[in-house]
Amino acid sequence: MFGLLGLRHFYLGEKKLGWLRLGLVVGGYALMLLGAIVNVIAISLLGLLALLVGYVWAIVDFFIVYFSVKTDGDGRALVATARDKRWAKTIFWVTIGLVIAYVVLVIIAISVAQSQVNNFDTSRFAPSSSGEFRIQNN
Repeated sequence: MFGLLGLRHFYLGEKKLGWLRLGLVVGGYALMLLGAIVNVIAISLLGLLALLVGYVWAIVDFFIVYFSVKTDGDGRALVATARDKRWAKTIFWVTIGLVIAYVVLVIIAISVAQSQVNNFDTSRFAPSSSGEFRIQNN
């Protein structure tokens, strides 16, 4: 979770990147929520795109941190112990699993919504003689 929010950038003294990443992720969630509240899918999709960028950025950051020598904000080298590497691998695979589960759930939600649209009974709606549509009660 902290990797997704970009909190490591604050620790490393990269405050602008930290704020950008934090804003991207929090803004993405806020846009998705706002889109759901006002029922505008374009807003939700924009939030989803922001979160996708945040997740990709987190994965790239993982590899940068895992495979390179980095220093903290004071210039001290960060040294990964064997325990740190085990935790990093575990967190990485859990994150990948969560992303896959999220994508699968989104696909399921879209297919359920599509089936609801396809099964919608339009026979109750018929134009009146004036051309207006009125609901027929059966």
